[in-house]
Amino acid sequence: MYEWNIRRVICEAFKLGMYGEGYMWLIPGWYNKDWYKEEPDSGIDCTVGEISLFIESTMYISTQERLLGKEDTVTVAGITPAEYTSQLWEHFSLREDEFQNYTMIPQASYGYDAIWAVALALNRSVEVLKAKVFSNGQQRRLEQFSHGDDEMFDVIFDALGSVDFEGVSGPVSFSGSDRIGVMKIEQLQGGCPGDWTHRGRYCYLFLSSELTWDEAVSSCSDLGGFLLSISSEEESLSLKELITEQDLGDGKRWWISLRRLPSGDLRWSDGLEESVMWYLQTGRPIDAARWPLLHPGLECERSVFRLHAARKAFFICKQFAEFLEVTVAEHDLAKDEIEWFSDIIWPGGAVPLDHTPQVIFTTVEIYEGVPFFVYIISCCLAGLGMILAVVCLVFNIYHRNQRFIKLSSPNLNSLIIFGCIMIYASTCLVGWEDPSINQAIFLKFCQIRVWFFSVGFVLSFGSMFSKTWRVHKVAALKNPKRVIITDRHLFLMVGVLLLIDVSLLSGWFIFNPMRVVKEYLHSEEDSENLLILTPYIQYCTTDNSLIWQCTLYGYKALLLIFGVFLAWETRKVTIPALNDSKLIGLCVYNVVLLSAIGVGVNLALTTDPSPSFIFTSAIQIFCTSVTLIIIFIPKDASSGGVSIQSGGGCPPPPDGLKWTAGALFSLLPHFTYS
Repeated sequence: MYEWNIRRVICEAFKLGMYGEGYMWLIPGWYNKDWYKEEPDSGIDCTVGEISLFIESTMYISTQERLLGKEDTVTVAGITPAEYTSQLWEHFSLREDEFQNYTMIPQASYGYDAIWAVALALNRSVEVLKAKVFSNGQQRRLEQFSHGDDEMFDVIFDALGSVDFEGVSGPVSFSGSDRIGVMKIEQLQGGCPGDWTHRGRYCYLFLSSELTWDEAVSSCSDLGGFLLSISSEEESLSLKELITEQDLGDGKRWWISLRRLPSGDLRWSDGLEESVMWYLQTGRPIDAARWPLLHPGLECERSVFRLHAARKAFFICKQFAEFLEVTVAEHDLAKDEIEWFSDIIWPGGAVPLDHTPQVIFTTVEIYEGVPFFVYIISCCLAGLGMILAVVCLVFNIYHRNQRFIKLSSPNLNSLIIFGCIMIYASTCLVGWEDPSINQAIFLKFCQIRVWFFSVGFVLSFGSMFSKTWRVHKVAALKNPKRVIITDRHLFLMVGVLLLIDVSLLSGWFIFNPMRVVKEYLHSEEDSENLLILTPYIQYCTTDNSLIWQCTLYGYKALLLIFGVFLAWETRKVTIPALNDSKLIGLCVYNVVLLSAIGVGVNLALTTDPSPSFIFTSAIQIFCTSVTLIIIFIPKDASSGGVSIQSGGGCPPPPDGLKWTAGALFSLLPHFTYS
């Protein structure tokens, strides 16, 4: 019954490959001898060979109580365990007819010692009872014991707990109701006769004489084995290590057992076909007279040797090892001492883990920021834009007293240029996200780039907005001579817009200061290198960020809408050197469109900073550069395309050039940078 259960467990474990190197099975030690070699019961779909392979590859460890003490130890009965065994067998042999239907079991020693334990406990109880007064105020004798007498039971039980003697089964004592004895630790180990060398399931014998193949086969048979055949690649490697250890690989060739099938295929003498033995084939036989040779000192030899009377080689005999349960140690539970008799043989030569292997992965953080080369390209383009802006600024200042430029408010034009430069600079600040720098410094850059972008937008678009408002104001009154709107009024308007921006940003950063956030993305496991690759992004954000952004967006959106309204209202107005309505409308339309697209893309790419940066910086640089070109680059009056001009009635500038002014292409700021 018990063997059936363990065979069933082993069969399932065999299917899962839970045997051999890295595994050690612990099982009870009281199964019958060679229990794993019995034919499996119905319901177990593993063969005897498979179960034997499992057991002999694992070399299980078993535990059971020691059934006999040391042979020369005198017991409480005055005899040794050896004498006990001899007397027991003698008793059975003298009364063979009477006990013919009985079988003596090894556990008989426990019954013998149990009688002694009871006897000693009762003797001890007699001494206790002499001095004990029970609850009824009377004393009792042992003969007065009854099964319902709990007080008497406690006396006997306590006496049994104090028993400590040497029995035929070893030392006897109790802990509660449990026997404290000696636990025997056994292991299934293979053994080999005489000069044979044990490896795994087999024994090998190396013969130093050279014989023909037939002579080698016959010689191995006479020695109780068979000519070497190799059943697996693992055995081949193990055998080559063994040959190297014994210094036998100095160019010698060894016969290995192989035979030809009628079909023409090859098969090893133990039945395995050649198709699974390719790693051992040293030469392919052409006919029955040719045989492969094992040459362990070199790589597998590919030549073929013809077998004839003079052809001889060394040979190795092989046989199955005999596996027996060997006592490797005994554990004295009373003394808590272990006495070792031999070493435990571990499958594969290494002690297996006593727990599920704990694989320690190292987490590697990978910054998923803007690639350096992308950042450099963006900064270079922004730098070219700033050079263009500086050229325009120098040109605007140098020619500020020329009538055409003077009428277009060169001071406001300078504000537009300064705003464009700040937007260019904010582009580089957005992409500068080195995770190795101090977070306090990183936070300062976050704040600076928000201020640069927002203030730059107000200076540029606010200046163009104020100029458009002046055109609308003059045109609305139908009598320009009565309206005097100086640059001071326009600067005041830009100042008011700038004050609103500064107030909003100051309130934002005072009441909800910025902080640096490190957001981890989806991790990937690199099992081969035991790494967990964790990408992350780093950006600045604040509490109530959505409220502040909506407020800032809303304010600038109203400014854009009003700018579109003014541009539309003044689209037909013709005032020399002042009317920029058509260009303002073109710029504002693009700002609104690209702002909507830009905000949407930024929200969609919050966890992918590289595409977000490329898209945002491209729009900022493109729009700002186009604005500078439209506003400040002169157009040839005679050119064949669309002539962008300031309006009729104004005398042309020197050299037949015409000038114009327009509005700023830009992108609304998105204050959660990533």
